[in-house]
Amino acid sequence: PDGELYDTKEQELALATLMRKYQVNAVLYHWKNSMHKDHMACHAIVTDAWFYAAIAGFERELPPHFARTLYYAENWEDAQDFKPYVYMDVSQGFALWEKAINHHAFTVHGSFPYKEYYSHLKRLRGIEGRKQYCECFMLPPEQVKLVKTLEDM
Repeated sequence: PDGELYDTKEQELALATLMRKYQVNAVLYHWKNSMHKDHMACHAIVTDAWFYAAIAGFERELPPHFARTLYYAENWEDAQDFKPYVYMDVSQGFALWEKAINHHAFTVHGSFPYKEYYSHLKRLRGIEGRKQYCECFMLPPEQVKLVKTLEDM
């Protein structure tokens, strides 16, 4: 149930096994600073599972696998210290997203205007990214590196 995710070693190892099994290359999940305990637990579980999946000295049934990129999704409930780094153009899928979000219970019932908030946020991020609509992601500090060659300039 919503709000009832807990960080346990069992959860971390189960997720690490799935990361190894499916050879995950990128992981999209919650930023650590949240007003929700389950979002913070998700961050801790995924971060530790990512480590366990990659480390060769941690022997499991499947061989180690390193997911190269971690992405923290932008979320109003996890906004403290969130710094957008990657802007993804979602203009082509915006109409489908708008149609789909109308069927999610958390956007239809409740006091917070989720659909309005996120549709405006996508537009704002789109303006910043010089597109119609964008979604933003944060990267861990050790992954915030932009490498360009002279040909890219």
